[in-house]
Amino acid sequence: MAGDLVRAALIGSILALFVQTFLVQPYAIVSRSMMPTLLPGDYVLVNRFVFAGDDRAWLPTRAIARGDLVLFRGALGHGRYVKRCVARGGDLVAIRDDRTVLNHLEVDAERAWIRRSGGVRSVRCPADTPPLRLLMDELYCLGDHRDHSVDSRHIGPIERQRVLGEPFLIYWSTAADSSGTTFGSASETTFEKIGDTERHDQSLPWARMLDETKNRLARTRWDRVLQPLQPNEL
Repeated sequence: MAGDLVRAALIGSILALFVQTFLVQPYAIVSRSMMPTLLPGDYVLVNRFVFAGDDRAWLPTRAIARGDLVLFRGALGHGRYVKRCVARGGDLVAIRDDRTVLNHLEVDAERAWIRRSGGVRSVRCPADTPPLRLLMDELYCLGDHRDHSVDSRHIGPIERQRVLGEPFLIYWSTAADSSGTTFGSASETTFEKIGDTERHDQSLPWARMLDETKNRLARTRWDRVLQPLQPNEL
């Protein structure tokens, strides 16, 4: 009996690892850099194979398009972040007076899903960047909430090999509690850190855990639950 339980647990763990490595993986958003598309407290599912190309030929894949949401690894493998791809290999991209200029044409602000803060910024955002011709394996990625996003304006292009997948669904969303936090905290001067979901303190009494569950449900943004994330063509 005990052996059967151990075997079942082992098989379940292997299947879960396979799914999260090759198919779908959950992540949590903790900063404002992708508002209004993604809010702090949104939990998203990421398609891990859609951009894999020949590495996952047995699954339906496609090339990354302008306007796609992408999840990628930070420099030197530190952290995982979500931004929107606004330019890809071969494109000429620049920022001019806070406007995105792609292949000599200004990108309409509404199509770019840009959210401004009336001059109030939490990060030092360059209003102008020189034209940059992307290499074929590079992407230029920006946050939708331009005034609160550290992105390719600051760190340059993202190498294609650092892309991990495409967020495609908000499966849960939790508003901030009375202290102003959702499930964690993060500096607004950095990328949104994703991937570390909440861990319950196992020492908490059941009563407190039940209260926390009720509180979490009460703070659920039900209008965002199971909301699909659509790419925005640029």
